[in-house]
Amino acid sequence: MSQSVQGLTRAFADYLNGQGARAVPAWDTEARKALGGPTAVVSLKGCRVAPMGFQDYLGQRQREDGAWEEWYGRNAALTFGLDLCAPEGTEDGAFQALLDQMSAALLAGAPEGLAVEEFSWGELTFDTRQRLLRQSAQAVCRACLCAVQQADGLFTDFELRGGINI
Repeated sequence: MSQSVQGLTRAFADYLNGQGARAVPAWDTEARKALGGPTAVVSLKGCRVAPMGFQDYLGQRQREDGAWEEWYGRNAALTFGLDLCAPEGTEDGAFQALLDQMSAALLAGAPEGLAVEEFSWGELTFDTRQRLLRQSAQAVCRACLCAVQQADGLFTDFELRGGINI
């Protein structure tokens, strides 16, 4: 699993937790095993990028040391899987309460650098193998991926405008 996906899914889970909706990144096995109640399991399901500016060129910016650097960027649509899971025997209404909390959190905003464009969910099912209530949901977020071209022609790591490094 790349550090970039881990950073994005962790930031999304942290945002939801900060808004009162319990969430864990999908790659965090220990957290997933310890589901004590309804929890959103966050994954990155897809990424579509599109050009921004002329050949992705955004212009120059001045660094703190006074030097100028070339700035490039791309528009991105990131699709986050937000699979709601709860152990068998979960209290009535607790699952719906998590969906309501998550909906309110995503209507209010998103992690820094992301803007929610779409939020949807499917029907509630029961996974007989894992003995879990499940409901698939997803959020499509818009982001601006930015990078600096170094002197050797390579790019620095892209970052979401707003501060999440990927």
